Amino acid sequence: MVDLSAEMGELWASLGPPSGGRVRVIQFVGATAGEGTSTVAREFAFFAASRVGRRAWLVDLDVLGEPQTLAFAAQAGRFGPLGPPSNASPGGATFFTVQPPLRRPDGHAWSDSRYLAAYAVGTAPLWVTRFRRDALRGRQSVHISTTGEYWNALRRHADVVVVDAPPADRSQAALTVAQFMDETVLVVAAAIFLGCIVSPPSLMDDVDAVQAQIARNMLDSGDWVTPHLAGIAYLEKPPLKYWLIAIAFKLFGVHDWAARLPVALAAVLLCWLVFRIGAWGFSARAGMYAGL
Repeated sequence: MVDLSAEMGELWASLGPPSGGRVRVIQFVGATAGEGTSTVAREFAFFAASRVGRRAWLVDLDVLGEPQTLAFAAQAGRFGPLGPPSNASPGGATFFTVQPPLRRPDGHAWSDSRYLAAYAVGTAPLWVTRFRRDALRGRQSVHISTTGEYWNALRRHADVVVVDAPPADRSQAALTVAQFMDETVLVVAAAIFLGCIVSPPSLMDDVDAVQAQIARNMLDSGDWVTPHLAGIAYLEKPPLKYWLIAIAFKLFGVHDWAARLPVALAAVLLCWLVFRIGAWGFSARAGMYAGL
């Protein structure tokens, strides 16, 4: 298991800890499955639980499975065992509706809260939710609620609420609840970048190779003003990208992945910037679509 404590600490500092009694509700979502979103959300919630005064909640928004409780149970040696199921619906509120409702023997409908359970995680002040899909009967279906009742109720019982949303290409859940979140964190292709670091492909494209060589020449010669290639001044392009690659070489050594690092970081930054601009100018939903 990769230790993400340092990365979670940086993310915690970037988002800012709760202050003045203000509860933070933070959603994590990826564009597609396999991007490590649930892992990042789980690690962040576990980190947050060690920093809060009351408790942290990890709400698993996936109503088709139960990835978070299964992951905690599989790693009980690290997180501690899960406690018995408890009520996860403050005041009976839920983030979903089940249709058609089941009827009790007296003819009244069962509350949707019967489908949601919460489990304490080890000794940490952390609770994780699980949708009880096994309790559905017949043709019942689940729909994510478009009201903020559940999130407002949960704020009264936690310092930090972390929401693990299913991937955007499979579910609209993240977009539906985005308006009730304080922050939405986009998890973008983490596996691809980590894979390139562990086993990077060579710089086969001539453009990539030329840029990397120019940056290396800058680093070797100490001339950061005039780009050179094979001893000839190369003035066709502005030098910013060469400077960034040369800086990466100086910090990490001359490697293929170091040459790609500035572009990769710029792509992630661009996704985040587009999301923030969309959320500021229009709405969180519009920002989510634009960022993805």
